[in-house]
Amino acid sequence: VGPPAMERSQQLFRQHGLPVTGEGIAVYHHLAVKTGMLDFIIGRVVPDSATLPKGTDLCEWRLPAVRAFRVEFEGAYHHLGNGWSVANQLARHHKLKQSNAGAFELYRPLVKGAAPTDRKVDIFLPLKG
Repeated sequence: VGPPAMERSQQLFRQHGLPVTGEGIAVYHHLAVKTGMLDFIIGRVVPDSATLPKGTDLCEWRLPAVRAFRVEFEGAYHHLGNGWSVANQLARHHKLKQSNAGAFELYRPLVKGAAPTDRKVDIFLPLKG
């Protein structure tokens, strides 16, 4: 996933006149550990008023109306897996049951002039009930 995919999504957004100023988002629908297959989408949070052009590689995903467990990660992107590990360990420890709504990351905009190691990402694990 990572920065190249986010850059590609920004390029498509610009090409179709969509705003690129919103938070970045990555949604993970399914991971098959044995085969290494990952089903995900990556893009930007846009206002409800934005219209998605038809016949493009872009798709729409709306935040499901579910409770979610959130972990805030701060650091370099290549360490983001540690944030996911902590989120899943804490969910197990607190006996939280995850729903299959699709876990997701919200990438907060970097403050101008901030180092890449200052990246802030919210990791959300949707919960059952």
